[in-house]
Amino acid sequence: MKKKILSAIELLDLILSKQWADSNDLMKISGKCRNYADKDKREITEQLKKQGYRLPRSLVPMEAVVDYYKININYLKKIANINKK
Repeated sequence: MKKKILSAIELLDLILSKQWADSNDLMKISGKCRNYADKDKREITEQLKKQGYRLPRSLVPMEAVVDYYKININYLKKIANINKK
């Protein structure tokens, strides 16, 4: 089964509409399968716990996901505006 790559608009909608991300969100954002998305989520969780944060079960902050994948929100907004025209 082929993974669907999100467009800039779809990616922005997903990132800006949620405060918390689960494995399904990470799968959509990264384009990875569940095993790799879960691995990324564990790494994000470990990083945040080392900084002293307490997290809800099986969720990570969307802000941490954006930082982890180095997503440039301003660039996505620019591309989304171009595609709307």
